[in-house]
Amino acid sequence: MYRLAGKMTPYSHHLDAGRFSVKTGEAGNGHAFTQVKFTPKGVQWIAGLLAAWRATAA
Repeated sequence: MYRLAGKMTPYSHHLDAGRFSVKTGEAGNGHAFTQVKFTPKGVQWIAGLLAAWRATAA
């Protein structure tokens, strides 16, 4: 992930892989917003990375 206008944004290859979803819109006060969420596939992916890291750390 990288910062875009002060907000964390996933790289395009992670979006293409279906690991994140990005919601954009306009708040009630007229300000634009972006919201990034993990998809179920992304949760499995990050859990696998964490498990691999824990296995090497132990």
